[in-house]
Amino acid sequence: MLIDDSDVLHRSLRARVRTFGELTLVAAPSQEVFELSDVSAAVWRLLDGELTFAELAATVADQYEAPADQVTEDIREALLPLLAAGLVERAGRSPS
Repeated sequence: MLIDDSDVLHRSLRARVRTFGELTLVAAPSQEVFELSDVSAAVWRLLDGELTFAELAATVADQYEAPADQVTEDIREALLPLLAAGLVERAGRSPS
């Protein structure tokens, strides 16, 4: 499963979110737990189904004053497991 720059992602309604000092996501029904770093939590909050992946990465790069190419790859790497677990979905597509 890949994430293209033009993909528009959003938080899944199936995700259970808990905050215990850091943002923790629980995938249903597997109950797999994902503890998000501060940066990953910021990305999670931006997944509103409006921004393309490229726009999302550019926003995070600007916020953290970091190189866009590195941020893009880091975010893609962080989101792939969440996408596979069904915690993040592509807008306009039903979960697989």
